[in-house]
Order: sequence, then structure tokens, then C-alpha cells
Amino acid sequence: KFPHLGTSCEAYHGLNFAEVFGKDGPVAEMFGTKGQTGMAFAIAARALGLRDIGACISPFNAFLINMGIETLPLRMDKHCENARNVRNE
Repeated sequence: KFPHLGTSCEAYHGLNFAEVFGKDGPVAEMFGTKGQTGMAFAIAARALGLRDIGACISPFNAFLINMGIETLPLRMDKHCENARNVRNE
């Protein structure tokens, strides 16, 4: 069903997420959940997502980007007005 979990991932030096993080893997044994639950999908989604997309930005950086996008029309209008004033002088 999920080929990335059952096959080795070359981006992580041949790591097989299902074998290592599955319900019968060494990580489940370490947490004492062997045979009960696995976390292969959650770990693979996080690891592959970080590899492909990158880390998420901080809330403050997201706020600054959003403010920049929201105020862009106002700033561009002022920028164009200043450029027209310089041209007309």
C-alpha cells in the first residue's frame, strides 16, 4: 500500500522504514510497544517531508511574510508614485 515504507530508501542510506519503525522493529521494542503499534508511517512522513520540503518556518517569520504580502499593494502604489514624482521633476 505504501511503497516508500516497505522498500529501502536510498536518500537515507537504504533505510527500510517498515523494518526499523514498524510494530515488530527495534524501535518498537525499545519503546515497549513491540507487536502492538508501529510508527513507520509517521516517521517516514516527517523524514521524507523534511527532506523534500524543508523545515517549517517559525511563527514570527510566517507573520512577517504574511505582513509583507498583505502590504505589497500599498507599498507598490507608493513606490510607483515616488517614481512618477522623480520622473516629473
